[in-house]
Amino acid sequence: MSGVYDTISQEILPAFELLGAPVTITRDPSVLGWKQVRLTDGSLIWRAKDGSTQVEKPVAEVYTGLAIQSSYSHYLGKDVSIQAGNMRLYIRDTPKPLAGDLVSFGTDTLTVVSAKPVAPGAVAIMYDTQLK
Repeated sequence: MSGVYDTISQEILPAFELLGAPVTITRDPSVLGWKQVRLTDGSLIWRAKDGSTQVEKPVAEVYTGLAIQSSYSHYLGKDVSIQAGNMRLYIRDTPKPLAGDLVSFGTDTLTVVSAKPVAPGAVAIMYDTQLK
């Protein structure tokens, strides 16, 4: 790992432990492209985007981590659509949130619009996540 990564990671971790709150990400199978299809014999199976199939309905994946809420008040990003009511969370200790995931934070349950890795090195330290 790079020295920059180590330095930033060592600064971020204590901040999340001090200021972070629990966050839960629930990934519905449909986010991963699972769809129920009927075969010619009339039976139903589940098929993923990658072509894999299974008989049982895929279950939702659930991840827990820590998040710090921020705002978009000074954010002037190019090609970013930020609407009133959107929430910005910095999330760590989870896989990358995907568009369509449900995120529970405090008393709110919101849907992921986008998530960008904050990665000064090869590994993401956290994800800058837009929710609606």
